[in-house]
Amino acid sequence: MDPSQADERRSIRSAVLLTAVLECDGTDVPVRVVNLSANGALVSADELPPADGRVIFRCKSLVVEGWVAWSHPPNAGINFDTDIDPKEVVPKNRTEEILVTGDERQTDFRRPGLRGTPLTPAERKIVEDWRREEQSRGHNSDPRRGKTQ
Repeated sequence: MDPSQADERRSIRSAVLLTAVLECDGTDVPVRVVNLSANGALVSADELPPADGRVIFRCKSLVVEGWVAWSHPPNAGINFDTDIDPKEVVPKNRTEEILVTGDERQTDFRRPGLRGTPLTPAERKIVEDWRREEQSRGHNSDPRRGKTQ
């Protein structure tokens, strides 16, 4: 993509999961706030006001007027008339970006049996006995290939 065509935002967006209400023509529309910035919000809902419609955005103690910049259900972009401080509604631990570089836990979350651990002699005998029994029934199946030979 040509840098001149890059999406230029006026402010940093914070990914959030909040609930809010959009008041449009006297009707309250409950929405989920997906991200929030000083200039606007990305909201999601089953029913949304139409694009270019005037709204009042209410989230916690924040009340700000704005308009629906775009609407592609189930998402819509709300542009605020005046800048806000997202810290007013974003939980304190979400205002600072956290960089996760990798999982440093020592716990092994792999499924047992998929580690390449060889079968014990007793387990190998069980498998061989089962295979012989299946072959004697005429099922001639190869479990490694998942199909009948």
